[in-house]
Amino acid sequence: LGSLMLGVAGDLGLHDLIYDDERPGVYREGRKLGSLGLHLSRGVTMHGLSLNVHNALDGFRAIVPCGFADLQVSTLSRELGREVSMDEAITALVARLPRLFDES
Repeated sequence: LGSLMLGVAGDLGLHDLIYDDERPGVYREGRKLGSLGLHLSRGVTMHGLSLNVHNALDGFRAIVPCGFADLQVSTLSRELGREVSMDEAITALVARLPRLFDES
């Protein structure tokens, strides 16, 4: 899923992101733009991703994101310097999904 987020960001024009295994997610110069999650309950696993597109970041002031007090959070729109719509991000994500399964 990390490669999927990196690919979507690249397709939208943001190419200098990295994936960090130690703090699962995608980053640009230390700012986190996306996260991976895993949940296990009663023998059932669920996993997913969260990619900040054009959302308000005020809520992150009230929490310690991912347990890292010094972690800055950003969005694709902020990093690209232009508004990225949810439709644009979803279109890029859907276009990338077949490639995710081709890699396995």
